[in-house]
Amino acid sequence: MSDVNGFVYRWTNIINDMWYIGSHAGTVDDGYVGSGVAFKKALHSYGKHNFEREILYEGTEFRAVEKHLLKTADASRDDTSYNLINGSNDNIPPPRFGADNPMSNPVYRKRLSDAKKGRSNGREGYKHTEETKQKIRSSNLNNGYRHSDSVKEKMKELANRPEHIERCVNIAKRQKGCRWCNNGIIERMTHDLPNGWAYGRLRRTI
Repeated sequence: MSDVNGFVYRWTNIINDMWYIGSHAGTVDDGYVGSGVAFKKALHSYGKHNFEREILYEGTEFRAVEKHLLKTADASRDDTSYNLINGSNDNIPPPRFGADNPMSNPVYRKRLSDAKKGRSNGREGYKHTEETKQKIRSSNLNNGYRHSDSVKEKMKELANRPEHIERCVNIAKRQKGCRWCNNGIIERMTHDLPNGWAYGRLRRTI
C-alpha cells in the first residue's frame, strides 16, 4: 500500500450527463481538474462551468479505487463515459469496500426501491421562487465564460460531419431498450442488470 494520500473524483457534464472518473495524488482543493484526453477536450468545448465534480474517495488506496470503479463500470466501452481506458496499473488489486459500499446499506437500497416505485422523495410539488430563477438566469449569463464565434463555428462544423452524425445514430441504436442502473457509486445504462446493481440513477450532491 502506498503512503501517499490522494483522491478519486467524478466529473459529470450537466449538458449531456457524460462522466469522467480519475484519481490524483494530492488534496481535493489543490486545483487539479483532470488529465483524460477526451475529458479535457469536452471541458474545453463545454466550459468548466457545465461540469460538476464529486469526490468518491480520499485515502492512500486512491489508485486501486479508481481502477476498481472503472473496471466495474467498464468505462472504456461505455458511450456515456469520457474514460478511454479502465485504469492505468493492472498490478494493483481492487479494494474491498465491504460495509462502506452504499449498496450494502438497507436504508440506501430502500431509498432506491422507493424512488423506482414512484413513492415520495420529499420534493413533490417543489418549485423555485422567482428570485431563485433569476439567480440561475444571471449565473448562466454572467459566469465569465463564453465561446468565441470561431469556437461556435468549429462546434457546428464538427456536429455536422457525417462521421459524427453516424456515431450519434449508432449510440442511439445501442441504447435502445437500455435502462439506467447504479451500484451506489457509479451509474450506467445497460440492457441487463449486473449483479449487485439496482435500477435507477444516483442522486447528485451539490
